[in-house]
Amino acid sequence: PVPAEVAREVGNLRVAIADEHDWIIEEQPLDDWGAKVNAWVEQLPIQRPVSDYPLSDNSLGTLTQSVAEHLEATGSIPNARLLTIEARRDALVLNCCHGSKVNSALAHFLQAMSSTIDGKSGRVIIDPYRITLQVPALTADGIINWLTETPPEALRDVMWMTIPNGRQLRARLVQVCKTFGVLHRGIDPRRVNLQGIINRYRGTVVLDEALDKLFHDRMDVDGTIALLEAIQAGAVK
Repeated sequence: PVPAEVAREVGNLRVAIADEHDWIIEEQPLDDWGAKVNAWVEQLPIQRPVSDYPLSDNSLGTLTQSVAEHLEATGSIPNARLLTIEARRDALVLNCCHGSKVNSALAHFLQAMSSTIDGKSGRVIIDPYRITLQVPALTADGIINWLTETPPEALRDVMWMTIPNGRQLRARLVQVCKTFGVLHRGIDPRRVNLQGIINRYRGTVVLDEALDKLFHDRMDVDGTIALLEAIQAGAVK
């Protein structure tokens, strides 16, 4: 996984390239958003010139072309303090430079919320810099509303209520069940009724431990809560 710090630095590099070519992009001024969000903003990577990055000419040329194409297509450069949404033929793309674990948690949240529209969760593709949502009936306005209006403190409850039905939990649950003696160590996970185990052990230490492993290994829920707080305070647009 790509750490949030690295993904945010990549966002800064894109902005630095645009600055070097005098391409007009939206500036992100500093303000007073409250102590908690101020502290979050202060720990973001500082903006540096392109010359500070150890890039070969070929790499810089490729990246510059990518930035130019993105700017021409969308009119903005996503970075740690600017999220953008692109509408494509069969998907919506949320450009979000916050790393693998934050994006994984954010993607699950958005997929869970979008499933409330017509009961279909669709497909989600996640990387450290963007989330692609192929979900029927999902709109950009819906994504914006969930990001700006969902109480950040509610995110953990949403995750706990919806992840037990997800595929990502399966491997962790088998591992935990073997540790607790619920399953024999040599058993083939493909021969186990995992949904039955989920239903039987929901609300117990077995499922809680599996969720903790999932949150720790694949997601950064606390980091995603902090991002939602920054969005709703106006520090991230």
